Formats: sequence, structure tokens, C-alpha cells
Amino acid sequence: MNIPQPANEAIPQPSNEAIARPGGRGTKATHEAEQSRPGPTERAHTARTLLESTALTLPDVAALAGFSGRRAMASSLTATFGAAPRVLRAQARTSGTSAMPGEVTVRLGFTAPMDFAHTLAYLRLRTVPAFESITDTAYTRTMHTAGGPVRFTLWDAGDAIECHLELRDTRDIEVALRRIRFLLDLDADPVAIDALLSSDPAVAALVLKRPGLRSPGAVDGFEIAVRGIIGQQISVQAARMRLNQIVTDYGSDAMPDGLAKLFPTPAQFAAINPEALAMPRSRARSLIALAETCASGGLTLGPEADRDAEHAILLALHGIGPWTAEYIRMRAMGDPDILLTTDLGLLRAAQKRGISLEQRRADISPWRSYLSNHLWAAHPPPPGSPHSPPTTEAARRSPTGVRTERTSEPCLTATG
Repeated sequence: MNIPQPANEAIPQPSNEAIARPGGRGTKATHEAEQSRPGPTERAHTARTLLESTALTLPDVAALAGFSGRRAMASSLTATFGAAPRVLRAQARTSGTSAMPGEVTVRLGFTAPMDFAHTLAYLRLRTVPAFESITDTAYTRTMHTAGGPVRFTLWDAGDAIECHLELRDTRDIEVALRRIRFLLDLDADPVAIDALLSSDPAVAALVLKRPGLRSPGAVDGFEIAVRGIIGQQISVQAARMRLNQIVTDYGSDAMPDGLAKLFPTPAQFAAINPEALAMPRSRARSLIALAETCASGGLTLGPEADRDAEHAILLALHGIGPWTAEYIRMRAMGDPDILLTTDLGLLRAAQKRGISLEQRRADISPWRSYLSNHLWAAHPPPPGSPHSPPTTEAARRSPTGVRTERTSEPCLTATG
């Protein structure tokens, strides 16, 4: 799919009330960050785009555009365009200027700085061709929504991330945009995060190299958990090949052109015969158990999850140990405070740069996930390398020297 021409509209970051800042840190930094957020005119342009190209309700448009409510949006639109929201929507319908049904291009705002190039590199290492594609400058993938499949393309527009959406039902645009923001961690406060990480001179060197580094989330938490289990003890390339085959064989059709598949839903995955999966039977059973738990509602694996409760449920499942559970908690549930101290790649990067991980670095809570990502970025594994087990899990071996399936937690810097 050709990348569309950028639009002029922007979807800014939600207000402070909508984004909780754990621990109340960074008051001055938060004030500085607010100065770089899109202003009223940009919010008005965003609202107009959504009014003209979607069927979203006025409260939903106001929330996505970053207004405190309908009245604030109406006041801004009237001042900027001389018309109220309902009038602008009606004019677009009668003049035929609204966007093509099912497609819309918007700009996703964020607080600067942001290292989008590294986010692309992070996603590139994990790309599964059946439902993802990536170039030097853009990322495209499919995902499920209630109204049907969605395909989106993201690229850097300098002060925002350009996002082109193709949807069967434009009522899904709000859910789609919120998931994409979560994937890219666009609602992070990099000013506060970088300031706290930089209180350690050794970590400050990493921050200086990659200011505004994000902690990537997910558009599908179940997918992240499946990736984690499949990636145990195999190379990056092998894990991607297995995932690609599973999606090709069991995923639903998405779009008639380009990326044709969707990642299987938990219900679809639960229906797979574990013996048909090209992997150790114990690991296949782990995947089916995970899928059944998600399909039954036992796990949500999303940013709205009760993290502690779902963490405990994950640990109770066959084949998921502490590393995988914490990794899923960090990416699928968006926990900003996970330091994977049993990850061998992370430990090597910390040792090489003289960064202490003692006492799990409580001094940089609640932003320890960002230290994990900085260390991974500083020590990326080559795509063909085998996974390295976490040190604590590697020590637990059977008499034959082979790690048990239950505790075989890999270093997922590559396939997670």
C-alpha cells in the first residue's frame, strides 16, 4: 500500500487528568512537557477531521482531539472555523468533502522528544510478514476491532506520527487510535522519565544517546503473550517463521490486497490441535492453555488489566515463568516499572556500561521499564542468534542438563 500524503490535522496527547503519572513525580518536567503539546488551533483541526471523516459522537471527538469536553471543542471550532461541530459535519456531508468511507489519515501527537527511529527498529526485529510490514520509514500491520479488520500505516511526520487507517467500520476509529497510541507509548512523559533516569550518570549516557526512548506496548496483548511463549529457546528468525506459519494457517483474512491476514483471536487459537503446531508439545499445550484462559475472559492482557491479578494468573499457567509474566506485564499491560533483572542480554548491557541493577533499581521507580528498553537498545541481539535464558532460570536444570519447559524463560529482546 502506498503511504498517503500527510494531512494537516493532529491528534494531541490527552490531558494530565487522562494520563496518570505514577508516584506524582516530575511536576516541573510535566509543566515543561505541556509547552510542547499541540495548541488549541491544532486541536480544532483534529476535531474537524474526525467530524468530517467519522461517525464518532461529539464527546468522543472532543476526547480524542484533546479537549476537556464538548463545550470547549465547540468554542474552539467556532473561533477557528466560524461554525459549530454539527454544522461542520453537516457541511462536509452535503458538499461531498468528507474522506472516503473507511479511510482516514490523522496525526498522532506526543510530548517531545521521541526516538521513533528506534521504535521502528524495535518493531522491525519482530516483524511477522503475514500481518506486518516495515520499511526504513514506515510500519504497517493489521488488527482486530469489533467492526472488523483494521489496517494502519505509521510514519514520522516530525512533530507528530502520521497514521493512515483503513477500517470496515469507522466507528472503530477511537479504539484503533487508542491501541496505536499504546503500541507506540505516545502518552509517556519523556521529560520526567529521562530526568529521573539521568540521575544515574551511567544511565544518563544511554538517555543522551536515545532521548525520548519509548517502552513499546501492543495492539493485541494476547499476541504478545503468544510471541513470548513461542520465542522460548529458539532464534529470532525461527520464532518469526513459526509465528508467520501459524498466522498463515489459522488467522482470518483481513484485506483483499497487501497484508492479507489477522493474528488469530484467543478463540481461534484455542481451537487449534496442539499436535499440529511445529514446536515441542509442552509449549504447544502452554499456548492452548493461554488461549483458552483469554477466550473465557480469565485474562484481558491489556492496559485496563488488573496487573497484579493477571500476573498471578499467568504464573499459574503451564510454561510461563517469572520472566515471561513480567515481559507480558510490561508490553501487553503497559506497566512502566518493570526491570527484567533475569534477562541475560539486559544484564550484559548493564555490566558493559557499569550500570548497577542492585535492589532492582528502586531509585528509578516508577520508570524502570524504560531502563530495560535502554539496555536492550544498547545490546541488540543479531537476528540469527539463539535466545539466552535468564540467569536465574538457567540455573534450574534437570539431571540431564536440559531446562524444564516450566522454567525455560528466554531472553526475548528479539521476538517479544
